[in-house]
Amino acid sequence: MYANLDPVFRARLRVFESELLKRNIRAEPTSGYRSMEAQAALYAQGRTAPGRIVTKAKPGQSSHNFGMAMDYVPVVGGHRTYNVKWKWWLKMGLAARAAELAWGGWWLRLQDRPHVELPGWKKRNRR
Repeated sequence: MYANLDPVFRARLRVFESELLKRNIRAEPTSGYRSMEAQAALYAQGRTAPGRIVTKAKPGQSSHNFGMAMDYVPVVGGHRTYNVKWKWWLKMGLAARAAELAWGGWWLRLQDRPHVELPGWKKRNRR
């Protein structure tokens, strides 16, 4: 899960996961690096393939395609669930901020609460 991630991002994820524990919340990583093919399939969902739209990012536009993002699922009472209160998500956002990561819950368009990414990943990717 962590093998294809950018090393700077991977180091910040370790801090992030430690910050989650400090806030007494548990989350498991679900999606890190995503190939261009996998991104294309996800982008097609709700457009040309069954399902609801879950991304606005075409292949090459997602931080996942460059190993600079990770999605997490909350774990409550030993069960994985996205059905948690806003307070739980807010703690995740604060943990991301403490680890110097961007959190998708702060986004105004298409909030992505399970998502954290390396800020400035587009500039870093051009190197």
